Amino acid sequence: MRTALVADDEPLHRELLAVFLETMGFSSVAMASEAVQVVPLFLATEPRPSIVLLDHPFGRFSGLEVLRDLLSADPHVRVVLMSQDEDARTYCMRSGAFDFIVKPYAIPEVGRAVNRAMRPAVGS
Repeated sequence: MRTALVADDEPLHRELLAVFLETMGFSSVAMASEAVQVVPLFLATEPRPSIVLLDHPFGRFSGLEVLRDLLSADPHVRVVLMSQDEDARTYCMRSGAFDFIVKPYAIPEVGRAVNRAMRPAVGS
């Protein structure tokens, strides 16, 4: 069973991504509208989300702060950060993001990032 968490402060982005993930076969998509909701929701969701799509920046918080908290809670979580700031790509990837998508994004681009993230890790 594949589950996901979409964390974005824009309702339209959350809904669009949730519907798209459902069309990709995710059985459940949790949604967080505020940064402080992300880690508690991630930990409370059963089964735990297979992937997190995370906005950066996220309201008044940095998506990188949320990324660090997620990785502390589960070092195996696969997080795809999304940002209008293309210059943030390198820093986000070095901070542990699995992938990075520049906003505005095309849905096929999101699909490719999700498919890469859902591939089994080498050696598992």
